[in-house]
Amino acid sequence: MALSNYQWAAICLLAILYLLISARVAWRMGKLGHNTALWFLLTVFLTAVPATIVYWYHGYRRLQPGERGQLGRSASPPPRRCPRCGEILPPGGPDGAPPRCPRCGSQSDEVHLA
Repeated sequence: MALSNYQWAAICLLAILYLLISARVAWRMGKLGHNTALWFLLTVFLTAVPATIVYWYHGYRRLQPGERGQLGRSASPPPRRCPRCGEILPPGGPDGAPPRCPRCGSQSDEVHLA
C-alpha cells in the first residue's frame, strides 16, 4: 500500500510540528535551569506528553502559594542594574537595605531594571 503525496506531506507536517513542540519544551526546561539538549532528546524519543506534564509542574511548583493561578508569570522580581556602572545587582538584604554593587561598590535606592 503506497502513500499519496498528500499523505506524505501530512506526515511530514506532523513530524515538524512534533519537533517544534519538543524544542519548545526543551527550551523552557533550559530556562528553568535544566539541560536543554537532554530534555530535547527526552521529548523526541520518549514522547512530548510526559515532558510537557513535568514542564507545567515545574512552572506551577516554582510559584508562590498566592500566585497559583498565574502560570506564565515570574515569581521573582526583575533584576536591577547599578545606576553608575550598569552591573546587575544582587537582591537586597533581608533588612530592606539597598544592594551594594559588586563592581563599583555604590549603594543606591534608585531602580534601574535590567
